[in-house]
Amino acid sequence: MRSRLEILLFLILTFYASEELFAQEFGFGCFGLVGGYAGYETQIVHADGLNNYINAFNTMRADSMESPLSLFDELKGFRFGLDVYRLKYVGFAVKFKSYYQRLSAKKQTLVTLSQGARQNNSLEFVMNNFAIGADVTTPITRMITWKILDVGMILNTASFIKTINTSTTTFESKDYKSVETSLGYSIGTGFILNIIEDYISLEGTAAYSFFSVRRLRSGSFEYLTVTETNPAIMDIGVNNGGLNTLIQFNIGLPF
Repeated sequence: MRSRLEILLFLILTFYASEELFAQEFGFGCFGLVGGYAGYETQIVHADGLNNYINAFNTMRADSMESPLSLFDELKGFRFGLDVYRLKYVGFAVKFKSYYQRLSAKKQTLVTLSQGARQNNSLEFVMNNFAIGADVTTPITRMITWKILDVGMILNTASFIKTINTSTTTFESKDYKSVETSLGYSIGTGFILNIIEDYISLEGTAAYSFFSVRRLRSGSFEYLTVTETNPAIMDIGVNNGGLNTLIQFNIGLPF
């Protein structure tokens, strides 16, 4: 894992340091455009720890719940970012960027108590990520650009929120947050549809993200356990990421 992150960081720094070298070789290199973007994305996750918790949750309430909770296998959310620096050469361009993303999934069901009252039980998992990255693009036509490579280094924080309530009363609400920030990375490719060249575009990306979420702890220093009845601490909630798909709207500004 560490060696892969070192290679990714080396590639990003190499691109950043190559401005003068490639400008002389190709005869064209300059500040390009800066801008911003916003998009909607989905993220596959392999959350063995959290899903084991859900399976035990469903088993305990099998005779009283309206329907079993589904597993955490996909997160959805939004990404907001800035294109901070762009190098444009003959035939290709290199862009450096940063972004924030919020991804989440919420599972809920109704549970009927022995006295006939009904409780709403919900489990929500949220990831808040900050990232820096770079991409390499080359035009195919005036309207379509191929994003050859898109790489990013991601700082992940996560929350697991358990809530039990009725229409009038909240019986339990616990927010477990990741004890430490984890470092991940992503590698992908995509295409850009240029609506107004260099200024407005629509971009689609498919990438594979590698990350994990380890121990989660509440504000009262209570750790999330393996199940509700097993007091052992859940060491790994999410063991890896997976396929990430993103569609985003870009706006470029002259710099």
